[in-house]
Amino acid sequence: MPNGKPGDHPLSDILHHGQSEYGDPVDHLVKQLSKHPGFSQHTDRISQILIEHSPLFHPQSMRPELVQAVTRKLQIIQKSLRNT
Repeated sequence: MPNGKPGDHPLSDILHHGQSEYGDPVDHLVKQLSKHPGFSQHTDRISQILIEHSPLFHPQSMRPELVQAVTRKLQIIQKSLRNT
């Protein structure tokens, strides 16, 4: 059961604890997205993306591909927020 500590949830790791297992590119993008007024409408989708691509559940060798996949998906959300 989550208790608010780092490692409980990737989105709260980024927004409340300042970093996640994804690293700077993804963390920075999520922090940028969180500043948009429409961010709350996308938190479930962003959480799903982060959980689906969690490096914790994949071999270390897949990490660069995971970060790229997460970044691409978050950029799509970012574009949709810009258009609102």
